[in-house]
Amino acid sequence: MFDADNLVHPDFIACMNDYLEAHPEAEAVQGYLETKNPSDTWITRSYALSYWYLNRFWSLARAHWGLSVALGGTGFVIRTPALSRSGWELHSLTEDLELTIRIVLQGGRIHWNDAAWVYDEKPLTLAASLRQRTRWVRGQYWVLWRYAPAAVSGFLRTGRWQHLDLLVLLATPLLYAAGYLATLGGWAVALLALPSPAPEGVGWLSAVGTTLAVLQALLLTGLAPLLRFGRWDPRYLLMLLPYTFYVLTWAWPVFTAPFQAHDQGNWAKTPHTRALRLEELDG
Repeated sequence: MFDADNLVHPDFIACMNDYLEAHPEAEAVQGYLETKNPSDTWITRSYALSYWYLNRFWSLARAHWGLSVALGGTGFVIRTPALSRSGWELHSLTEDLELTIRIVLQGGRIHWNDAAWVYDEKPLTLAASLRQRTRWVRGQYWVLWRYAPAAVSGFLRTGRWQHLDLLVLLATPLLYAAGYLATLGGWAVALLALPSPAPEGVGWLSAVGTTLAVLQALLLTGLAPLLRFGRWDPRYLLMLLPYTFYVLTWAWPVFTAPFQAHDQGNWAKTPHTRALRLEELDG
């Protein structure tokens, strides 16, 4: 499965074939998702930092724990029997997530192959990025409402940690919302309470949320490029404030998408304009 704008490493198919032969139990295999245009704008650099982090600390970590990796929408292979069982009658804007849920609920597991690379184009502007991320979160909320009960039931029935991990995956927007409310709401209450002391616990919540946000930005701007390129890259150290702002902009889709989640038929196309060749890619 590829998107039309993707660039694919010449060894992708061979790497996937070798992996499937070595792991016949794999229902599907997700490849390494790389950004095709990380140096275009601060938005594409923010995407690149996020994906470098997610590839290692989200997908690779799950694979090491024997959990199922989430399909990333492109750059994956799926066995014909698994597709036949799951079907392609998918109803959400995030069909990759919905397919992931179906495979896991049927007892399968999606593997991770970081030797098979695909390069995906990211939006150039904040407006385009917000439209894309809002579409993602709309789909994720719909899948959460539709499949969370089955994940709970599956865990209680089988005791498989795969099902419990599904709930964590599905609840990601809710976890983001809780973090935003605790941090931003805490600061708002503290400021409104001036000059009197803020209510007990408010300052603690705000401080913890703010500290975690800054630490995440430091981790991604400093460590992620080092892990990706094997060297420090000062361009991304300068992304500390822009990336922090990028994280804050997730509040818009997280809080608006629930009111749009019922509409899974309105798909807004993300413009793709970067006609690059593999030899032109940065890094």
